[in-house]
Amino acid sequence: NKELLSQSLSMLAQALLLDGRPDEALENLEEALSLFREAKDLACEAETLCIASRAHTVQRNNEAARLAANDACELCRQLGDRQLEAQATALLRACGGLTEKEQASAWIVQSSSDQPLLKAQSTPATLVRNVKPP
Repeated sequence: NKELLSQSLSMLAQALLLDGRPDEALENLEEALSLFREAKDLACEAETLCIASRAHTVQRNNEAARLAANDACELCRQLGDRQLEAQATALLRACGGLTEKEQASAWIVQSSSDQPLLKAQSTPATLVRNVKPP
């Protein structure tokens, strides 16, 4: 079952990231992303991109972190998921990927979100949302 495999890969990647192994995490995230894209699961794809952004941030690769967070923001806008968009926007801000105008707009998204910005949800791809980059 590809859905189960992609979720398992995402969860493994989160564990690897928490264990300080971002390279291995990214390998699993790439495979999970491929499966989520194949299944056209935009929500899991966006969540996985957020995790990938965190992994790139741990590696101090701000450009890759910015690209992943930006892609996640775009998917969240398509989905209308304002909470996940706020989290992706926070990742963009953390890696320096927002202009002043975009930061002001991001504040509006954040303040209108129903729940706190980095509150974890019970989906498989969210375990590392509360882990702040070093």
